[in-house]
Amino acid sequence: AKSAIPSGEVLLRIPAELSVQSRKEVLPDGPLADFWRGQSQPSSNVLRLTLTLLHELHVQRESSRWWPYLSMLATTVDVDLPLFWPRSDLEKLEGTAALLRASPEDSEEAESFDRAFQEVVLPVMQAGGELWPERVRSPKLFLQCLSWVMSRGFCGGLAFALDGSCLPSLEAGVGGREQGPFLIPLYDLINHSSWAEERCADLSLEDGAFVVRTSRDVAAGEELFKSYGEHGDAELLRTYGFVECGDKQNPNNKLLVTQLDLLVSCRKALGLAEGAELDAGRLQHIRAIGLLSAVYSIPATGVLPPDLFTVVQVLLMGGKEFDEFKNSDLRLLGKKFHARGTLHGSKVAACLLMVLARTRQRYGEDPADTGDAASDARAKFSARVRAGELAV
Repeated sequence: AKSAIPSGEVLLRIPAELSVQSRKEVLPDGPLADFWRGQSQPSSNVLRLTLTLLHELHVQRESSRWWPYLSMLATTVDVDLPLFWPRSDLEKLEGTAALLRASPEDSEEAESFDRAFQEVVLPVMQAGGELWPERVRSPKLFLQCLSWVMSRGFCGGLAFALDGSCLPSLEAGVGGREQGPFLIPLYDLINHSSWAEERCADLSLEDGAFVVRTSRDVAAGEELFKSYGEHGDAELLRTYGFVECGDKQNPNNKLLVTQLDLLVSCRKALGLAEGAELDAGRLQHIRAIGLLSAVYSIPATGVLPPDLFTVVQVLLMGGKEFDEFKNSDLRLLGKKFHARGTLHGSKVAACLLMVLARTRQRYGEDPADTGDAASDARAKFSARVRAGELAV
Protein backbone atom coordinates (compact mmCIF):
# COMPACT_ATOMS: atom_id res chain seq x y z
CA ALA A 1 0.00 0.00 0.00
CA LYS A 2 1.41 3.40 -1.00
CA SER A 3 -0.71 5.01 1.71
CA ALA A 4 -2.89 3.85 4.59
CA ILE A 5 -6.13 2.11 3.56
CA PRO A 6 -9.08 1.91 5.97
CA SER A 7 -10.99 -1.30 6.57
CA GLY A 8 -13.79 -1.91 4.08
CA GLU A 9 -12.18 0.07 1.25
CA VAL A 10 -12.82 -1.31 -2.25
CA LEU A 11 -9.50 -2.32 -3.83
CA LEU A 12 -10.72 -4.01 -7.01
CA ARG A 13 -14.00 -4.42 -8.87
CA ILE A 14 -13.68 -7.04 -11.59
CA PRO A 15 -16.65 -7.78 -13.90
CA ALA A 16 -17.62 -11.43 -13.50
CA GLU A 17 -17.52 -11.98 -17.27
CA LEU A 18 -13.77 -11.35 -17.17
CA SER A 19 -13.22 -14.39 -14.96
CA VAL A 20 -12.22 -17.57 -16.81
CA GLN A 21 -14.61 -20.31 -15.72
CA SER A 22 -14.51 -24.08 -15.91
CA ARG A 23 -18.27 -24.52 -15.59
CA LYS A 24 -19.72 -25.04 -19.05
CA GLU A 25 -23.04 -23.41 -18.16
CA VAL A 26 -21.38 -20.02 -17.55
CA LEU A 27 -18.98 -20.01 -20.52
CA PRO A 28 -19.76 -17.32 -23.13
CA ASP A 29 -21.84 -18.64 -26.02
CA GLY A 30 -19.88 -19.82 -29.03
CA PRO A 31 -18.31 -22.91 -30.59
CA LEU A 32 -16.24 -23.74 -27.48
CA ALA A 33 -19.22 -23.55 -25.13
CA ASP A 34 -21.28 -25.59 -27.61
CA PHE A 35 -18.61 -28.27 -27.65
CA TRP A 36 -18.41 -28.55 -23.86
CA ARG A 37 -22.19 -28.57 -23.48
CA GLY A 38 -22.61 -31.20 -26.20
CA GLN A 39 -20.06 -33.69 -24.90
CA SER A 40 -21.44 -37.20 -24.53
CA GLN A 41 -18.72 -38.11 -22.02
CA PRO A 42 -18.19 -35.88 -18.95
CA SER A 43 -14.87 -34.11 -18.47
CA SER A 44 -13.35 -32.73 -15.29
CA ASN A 45 -13.45 -29.03 -14.48
CA VAL A 46 -9.63 -29.00 -14.33
CA LEU A 47 -9.33 -30.44 -17.83
CA ARG A 48 -12.07 -28.18 -19.18
CA LEU A 49 -10.49 -25.00 -17.83
CA THR A 50 -7.01 -25.98 -19.00
CA LEU A 51 -8.20 -26.66 -22.53
CA THR A 52 -10.28 -23.47 -22.51
CA LEU A 53 -7.15 -21.47 -21.68
CA LEU A 54 -5.20 -23.25 -24.40
CA HIS A 55 -7.92 -22.52 -26.98
CA GLU A 56 -8.26 -18.86 -26.03
CA LEU A 57 -4.51 -18.21 -25.95
CA HIS A 58 -3.31 -20.21 -28.94
CA VAL A 59 -6.35 -20.33 -31.25
CA GLN A 60 -8.50 -17.27 -30.52
CA ARG A 61 -5.48 -15.12 -29.62
CA GLU A 62 -6.23 -11.37 -30.04
CA SER A 63 -9.93 -12.04 -30.64
CA SER A 64 -10.29 -13.58 -27.17
CA ARG A 65 -11.85 -11.43 -24.48
CA TRP A 66 -9.08 -12.72 -22.19
CA TRP A 67 -6.17 -12.00 -24.55
CA PRO A 68 -4.58 -9.20 -22.43
CA TYR A 69 -4.66 -11.40 -19.34
CA LEU A 70 -3.53 -14.63 -21.02
CA SER A 71 -0.76 -12.97 -23.02
CA MET A 72 0.49 -11.45 -19.76
CA LEU A 73 0.57 -14.90 -18.16
CA ALA A 74 2.36 -16.38 -21.18
CA THR A 75 5.11 -13.75 -21.11
CA THR A 76 5.61 -13.20 -17.37
CA VAL A 77 4.48 -16.28 -15.40
CA ASP A 78 6.72 -19.35 -15.27
CA VAL A 79 5.82 -21.46 -12.25
CA ASP A 80 8.42 -23.97 -11.07
CA LEU A 81 5.96 -26.59 -9.85
CA PRO A 82 7.23 -29.98 -8.61
CA LEU A 83 5.25 -31.36 -11.56
CA PHE A 84 8.12 -30.10 -13.73
CA TRP A 85 11.02 -31.10 -11.48
CA PRO A 86 13.49 -33.78 -12.55
CA ARG A 87 13.43 -37.02 -10.56
CA SER A 88 16.67 -36.09 -8.78
CA ASP A 89 14.99 -33.01 -7.26
CA LEU A 90 11.68 -34.76 -6.60
CA GLU A 91 13.44 -37.34 -4.48
CA LYS A 92 14.12 -34.60 -1.92
CA LEU A 93 10.36 -34.46 -1.30
CA GLU A 94 10.10 -38.22 -0.81
CA GLY A 95 7.89 -39.17 2.12
CA THR A 96 6.30 -35.74 2.52
CA ALA A 97 2.64 -34.99 1.86
CA ALA A 98 3.73 -33.51 -1.49
CA LEU A 99 5.05 -36.84 -2.79
CA LEU A 100 3.46 -39.58 -0.73
CA ARG A 101 2.98 -43.18 -1.74
CA ALA A 102 0.36 -45.18 0.09
CA SER A 103 2.45 -48.33 -0.27
CA PRO A 104 5.86 -49.35 -1.65
CA GLU A 105 4.07 -51.28 -4.42
CA ASP A 106 3.10 -48.00 -6.08
CA SER A 107 5.15 -47.39 -9.20
CA GLU A 108 8.28 -45.31 -8.94
CA GLU A 109 7.18 -43.60 -12.13
CA ALA A 110 3.61 -43.10 -10.84
CA GLU A 111 1.08 -42.18 -13.50
CA SER A 112 3.15 -40.45 -16.13
CA PHE A 113 1.93 -37.26 -17.71
CA ASP A 114 2.58 -38.70 -21.16
CA ARG A 115 0.09 -41.49 -20.52
CA ALA A 116 -2.50 -39.11 -19.08
CA PHE A 117 -2.09 -36.81 -22.06
CA GLN A 118 -2.56 -39.65 -24.54
CA GLU A 119 -5.49 -41.29 -22.75
CA VAL A 120 -7.41 -38.34 -21.28
CA VAL A 121 -6.38 -35.07 -22.92
CA LEU A 122 -5.67 -35.85 -26.56
CA PRO A 123 -9.00 -37.60 -27.28
CA VAL A 124 -10.88 -34.48 -26.13
CA MET A 125 -8.71 -32.21 -28.28
CA GLN A 126 -9.20 -34.47 -31.29
CA ALA A 127 -12.96 -34.54 -30.74
CA GLY A 128 -12.93 -30.73 -30.70
CA GLY A 129 -11.43 -30.57 -34.18
CA GLU A 130 -10.45 -27.00 -35.08
CA LEU A 131 -11.07 -25.82 -31.51
CA TRP A 132 -7.65 -27.39 -30.89
CA PRO A 133 -6.02 -27.82 -34.31
CA GLU A 134 -3.07 -30.14 -34.75
CA ARG A 135 -0.52 -27.39 -34.15
CA VAL A 136 -1.71 -26.80 -30.54
CA ARG A 137 -2.13 -30.46 -29.51
CA SER A 138 1.09 -30.17 -27.60
CA PRO A 139 1.90 -31.60 -24.16
CA LYS A 140 4.12 -28.55 -23.54
CA LEU A 141 1.33 -26.05 -24.25
CA PHE A 142 -1.13 -28.09 -22.19
CA LEU A 143 1.25 -28.23 -19.22
CA GLN A 144 1.79 -24.47 -19.37
CA CYS A 145 -1.96 -23.85 -19.13
CA LEU A 146 -2.36 -26.54 -16.46
CA SER A 147 0.31 -24.81 -14.35
CA TRP A 148 -1.81 -21.63 -14.39
CA VAL A 149 -4.93 -23.56 -13.39
CA MET A 150 -3.01 -25.13 -10.50
CA SER A 151 -1.15 -22.05 -9.27
CA ARG A 152 -3.72 -19.30 -9.97
CA GLY A 153 -7.08 -21.07 -9.87
CA PHE A 154 -9.66 -20.50 -7.16
CA CYS A 155 -11.84 -23.24 -5.63
CA GLY A 156 -9.70 -25.77 -7.47
CA GLY A 157 -10.50 -28.90 -5.50
CA LEU A 158 -7.47 -30.59 -7.05
CA ALA A 159 -7.03 -34.29 -6.31
CA PHE A 160 -3.67 -36.07 -6.27
CA ALA A 161 -3.24 -39.84 -6.18
CA LEU A 162 -1.18 -41.37 -3.37
CA ASP A 163 1.30 -42.79 -5.86
CA GLY A 164 4.18 -40.36 -5.69
CA SER A 165 2.74 -38.22 -8.48
CA CYS A 166 2.54 -34.41 -8.61
CA LEU A 167 0.02 -34.50 -11.46
CA PRO A 168 -3.54 -33.63 -10.40
CA SER A 169 -6.28 -35.95 -11.61
CA LEU A 170 -7.71 -34.95 -14.98
CA GLU A 171 -10.54 -37.46 -14.87
CA ALA A 172 -14.16 -36.44 -14.43
CA GLY A 173 -15.65 -36.84 -10.98
CA VAL A 174 -12.34 -37.10 -9.10
CA GLY A 175 -11.90 -34.62 -6.26
CA GLY A 176 -13.39 -31.65 -8.08
CA ARG A 177 -15.84 -29.07 -6.84
CA GLU A 178 -18.93 -27.93 -8.71
CA GLN A 179 -17.91 -24.27 -8.65
CA GLY A 180 -14.24 -24.38 -9.61
CA PRO A 181 -11.58 -23.92 -10.57
CA PHE A 182 -11.73 -20.47 -12.17
CA LEU A 183 -9.32 -17.60 -12.75
CA ILE A 184 -9.89 -13.98 -11.72
CA PRO A 185 -7.54 -11.51 -13.44
CA LEU A 186 -5.78 -9.01 -11.12
CA TYR A 187 -7.06 -10.64 -7.95
CA ASP A 188 -4.63 -13.50 -8.55
CA LEU A 189 -1.74 -11.04 -8.20
CA ILE A 190 -2.32 -10.74 -4.45
CA ASN A 191 -0.02 -13.03 -2.47
CA HIS A 192 -1.00 -15.65 0.10
CA SER A 193 -0.37 -15.74 3.83
CA SER A 194 -0.97 -18.74 6.06
CA TRP A 195 -1.45 -16.47 9.09
CA ALA A 196 -4.85 -14.88 9.56
CA GLU A 197 -3.44 -11.76 11.24
CA GLU A 198 -1.49 -10.90 8.06
CA ARG A 199 -4.40 -11.19 5.65
CA CYS A 200 -6.24 -8.04 4.69
CA ALA A 201 -8.07 -8.66 1.39
CA ASP A 202 -11.49 -10.31 1.10
CA LEU A 203 -13.38 -11.30 -2.06
CA SER A 204 -17.14 -11.17 -2.60
CA LEU A 205 -19.52 -11.34 -5.58
CA GLU A 206 -21.70 -8.23 -5.79
CA ASP A 207 -24.00 -7.16 -8.62
CA GLY A 208 -22.21 -9.19 -11.27
CA ALA A 209 -18.69 -8.27 -10.21
CA PHE A 210 -15.96 -9.71 -8.03
CA VAL A 211 -15.25 -7.06 -5.39
CA VAL A 212 -12.07 -7.04 -3.30
CA ARG A 213 -12.16 -5.06 -0.04
CA THR A 214 -9.77 -4.57 2.82
CA SER A 215 -10.80 -6.69 5.80
CA ARG A 216 -8.91 -4.47 8.25
CA ASP A 217 -6.92 -1.24 8.32
CA VAL A 218 -3.79 -1.48 6.16
CA ALA A 219 -0.76 0.65 6.99
CA ALA A 220 1.30 2.49 4.39
CA GLY A 221 4.04 0.20 3.07
CA GLU A 222 2.23 -2.97 4.18
CA GLU A 223 1.79 -5.75 1.63
CA LEU A 224 -1.71 -6.97 0.87
CA PHE A 225 -2.29 -10.66 1.58
CA LYS A 226 -5.18 -13.03 1.04
CA SER A 227 -5.70 -16.75 1.68
CA TYR A 228 -5.40 -19.43 -1.00
CA GLY A 229 -6.84 -21.87 1.53
CA GLU A 230 -5.67 -23.64 4.67
CA HIS A 231 -2.74 -25.35 2.97
CA GLY A 232 0.36 -26.79 4.57
CA ASP A 233 3.80 -26.23 3.08
CA ALA A 234 3.56 -29.42 1.01
CA GLU A 235 0.33 -28.35 -0.67
CA LEU A 236 1.56 -24.80 -1.25
CA LEU A 237 4.64 -26.16 -3.01
CA ARG A 238 2.90 -28.87 -5.01
CA THR A 239 0.01 -26.69 -6.20
CA TYR A 240 1.34 -23.12 -6.18
CA GLY A 241 5.09 -23.58 -6.50
CA PHE A 242 6.25 -21.77 -3.36
CA VAL A 243 6.80 -22.20 0.36
CA GLU A 244 6.64 -19.38 2.90
CA CYS A 245 10.03 -18.95 4.52
CA GLY A 246 10.79 -17.33 7.85
CA ASP A 247 10.85 -18.16 11.53
CA LYS A 248 7.17 -19.06 11.89
CA GLN A 249 5.88 -22.56 11.15
CA ASN A 250 2.87 -22.88 8.90
CA PRO A 251 -0.12 -23.56 11.21
CA ASN A 252 -1.69 -25.72 8.49
CA ASN A 253 1.15 -28.22 8.28
CA LYS A 254 0.20 -31.82 8.93
CA LEU A 255 1.88 -35.19 9.28
CA LEU A 256 0.34 -37.96 7.20
CA VAL A 257 0.31 -41.53 8.51
CA THR A 258 -0.25 -44.22 5.89
CA GLN A 259 -2.52 -47.19 6.41
CA LEU A 260 0.45 -49.46 5.70
CA ASP A 261 2.55 -47.98 8.52
CA LEU A 262 -0.42 -48.12 10.86
CA LEU A 263 -1.22 -51.79 10.21
CA VAL A 264 2.43 -52.91 10.29
CA SER A 265 2.79 -51.24 13.69
CA CYS A 266 -0.33 -52.98 14.97
CA ARG A 267 1.05 -56.36 13.87
CA LYS A 268 4.26 -55.70 15.78
CA ALA A 269 2.38 -54.51 18.87
CA LEU A 270 0.42 -57.78 18.84
CA GLY A 271 3.63 -59.79 18.47
CA LEU A 272 2.46 -61.42 15.25
CA ALA A 273 4.96 -63.40 13.23
CA GLU A 274 6.33 -62.02 9.96
CA GLY A 275 3.67 -62.44 7.28
CA ALA A 276 0.85 -63.09 9.76
CA GLU A 277 -2.35 -61.18 9.04
CA LEU A 278 -4.42 -59.05 11.38
CA ASP A 279 -7.89 -60.28 12.35
CA ALA A 280 -9.98 -60.12 9.17
CA GLY A 281 -13.23 -59.60 11.07
CA ARG A 282 -11.91 -56.52 12.82
CA LEU A 283 -10.50 -55.08 9.62
CA GLN A 284 -13.83 -55.68 7.90
CA HIS A 285 -15.72 -53.92 10.68
CA ILE A 286 -13.53 -50.83 10.88
CA ARG A 287 -13.63 -50.61 7.09
CA ALA A 288 -17.43 -50.90 7.13
CA ILE A 289 -17.78 -48.02 9.60
CA GLY A 290 -15.41 -45.84 7.60
CA LEU A 291 -12.36 -45.88 9.87
CA LEU A 292 -9.84 -47.60 7.58
CA SER A 293 -8.40 -44.79 5.47
CA ALA A 294 -5.49 -44.64 3.04
CA VAL A 295 -3.93 -41.89 5.16
CA TYR A 296 -4.56 -40.23 8.52
CA SER A 297 -3.75 -36.57 9.06
CA ILE A 298 -2.15 -35.34 12.28
CA PRO A 299 -2.56 -31.54 12.49
CA ALA A 300 0.07 -29.04 13.61
CA THR A 301 -1.34 -29.24 17.16
CA GLY A 302 -0.02 -32.80 17.34
CA VAL A 303 -3.39 -34.18 18.50
CA LEU A 304 -3.92 -37.68 17.13
CA PRO A 305 -7.09 -37.97 15.02
CA PRO A 306 -9.79 -40.05 16.76
CA ASP A 307 -10.15 -42.41 13.78
CA LEU A 308 -6.46 -43.37 13.86
CA PHE A 309 -6.58 -43.76 17.65
CA THR A 310 -9.70 -45.91 17.40
CA VAL A 311 -8.25 -48.24 14.74
CA VAL A 312 -5.30 -49.01 17.02
CA GLN A 313 -7.56 -49.53 20.02
CA VAL A 314 -9.88 -51.88 18.15
CA LEU A 315 -7.13 -53.97 16.58
CA LEU A 316 -5.35 -54.41 19.92
CA MET A 317 -8.31 -54.99 22.25
CA GLY A 318 -9.42 -58.39 23.51
CA GLY A 319 -12.06 -60.51 21.84
CA LYS A 320 -14.77 -59.72 24.40
CA GLU A 321 -14.13 -55.99 24.15
CA PHE A 322 -14.25 -56.15 20.36
CA ASP A 323 -17.62 -57.93 20.42
CA GLU A 324 -18.97 -55.24 22.74
CA PHE A 325 -17.64 -52.49 20.46
CA LYS A 326 -18.98 -54.16 17.32
CA ASN A 327 -22.46 -54.54 18.82
CA SER A 328 -22.58 -51.02 20.22
CA ASP A 329 -23.57 -47.75 18.56
CA LEU A 330 -20.05 -46.41 19.03
CA ARG A 331 -17.94 -45.52 16.04
CA LEU A 332 -15.05 -43.69 17.69
CA LEU A 333 -13.24 -44.48 20.94
CA GLY A 334 -10.10 -42.37 21.16
CA LYS A 335 -8.66 -40.65 24.20
CA LYS A 336 -11.88 -40.88 26.22
CA PHE A 337 -11.63 -44.68 26.25
CA HIS A 338 -7.85 -44.93 26.62
CA ALA A 339 -7.19 -46.70 29.92
CA ARG A 340 -3.67 -45.85 31.06
CA GLY A 341 -1.87 -48.37 33.23
CA THR A 342 -3.70 -51.34 31.71
CA LEU A 343 -2.11 -53.90 29.41
CA HIS A 344 -4.31 -52.74 26.52
CA GLY A 345 -3.48 -49.11 27.24
CA SER A 346 0.24 -49.85 27.26
CA LYS A 347 -0.01 -51.74 23.97
CA VAL A 348 -1.90 -48.87 22.37
CA ALA A 349 0.67 -46.32 23.54
CA ALA A 350 3.58 -48.47 22.32
CA CYS A 351 1.87 -49.04 18.99
CA LEU A 352 1.28 -45.33 18.44
CA LEU A 353 4.94 -44.65 19.15
CA MET A 354 5.87 -47.27 16.53
CA VAL A 355 3.51 -45.61 14.05
CA LEU A 356 5.21 -42.25 14.55
CA ALA A 357 8.68 -43.84 14.35
CA ARG A 358 7.85 -45.56 11.05
CA THR A 359 6.43 -42.31 9.71
CA ARG A 360 9.62 -40.47 10.66
CA GLN A 361 11.75 -43.08 8.86
CA ARG A 362 9.85 -42.34 5.66
CA TYR A 363 11.57 -38.96 5.38
CA GLY A 364 15.18 -40.05 5.36
CA GLU A 365 17.86 -37.38 5.73
CA ASP A 366 18.20 -33.88 4.29
CA PRO A 367 20.24 -33.92 1.05
CA ALA A 368 23.51 -32.07 0.62
CA ASP A 369 23.91 -29.09 -1.73
CA THR A 370 24.69 -29.99 -5.33
CA GLY A 371 26.19 -26.73 -6.51
CA ASP A 372 23.41 -26.30 -9.07
CA ALA A 373 21.46 -23.12 -8.26
CA ALA A 374 18.04 -24.36 -9.43
CA SER A 375 18.40 -27.74 -7.75
CA ASP A 376 19.62 -26.22 -4.49
CA ALA A 377 16.71 -23.73 -4.45
CA ARG A 378 14.29 -26.65 -4.82
CA ALA A 379 16.15 -28.50 -2.09
CA LYS A 380 15.59 -25.56 0.28
CA PHE A 381 11.86 -25.65 -0.43
CA SER A 382 11.86 -29.41 0.12
CA ALA A 383 13.76 -29.04 3.39
CA ARG A 384 11.20 -26.49 4.57
CA VAL A 385 8.37 -28.91 3.76
CA ARG A 386 10.11 -31.78 5.57
CA ALA A 387 10.93 -29.69 8.63
CA GLY A 388 7.38 -28.35 8.87
CA GLU A 389 5.84 -31.80 8.83
CA LEU A 390 8.35 -33.31 11.24
CA ALA A 391 7.71 -30.45 13.68
CA VAL A 392 4.11 -31.64 14.10
